[in-house]
Amino acid sequence: MIAKMLEKLIDKYVQGRYVKAGMIFGNALSYKHFAIAVDFDYILTKLVRWEKRYAKRGYHTISIKDFVDYGGHGKPLKNLGIRRNDNENSIFYAGIYLKMYLKKILV
Repeated sequence: MIAKMLEKLIDKYVQGRYVKAGMIFGNALSYKHFAIAVDFDYILTKLVRWEKRYAKRGYHTISIKDFVDYGGHGKPLKNLGIRRNDNENSIFYAGIYLKMYLKKILV
């Protein structure tokens, strides 16, 4: 019983960190066209790290668009805390974005 409660607390902690990283990233991305100086690489890398931890716990990840809507415009997050089916693969939106972003700046 204590182990289950502890696991639930850890899940909530990971979810909270993931949402915070996503909110910060979404906010930064929503202002990116204004060329405001932020450490975009650091923010994105942090989101990628928390996204992996969140997905490892069996949850659906949140799309970049939803994080921009949440962090930049205050819209509520969809699919937060929803578990994947056993046969369902994770989609790593932040990881995909990181690969696309790095490709653009390294070319």
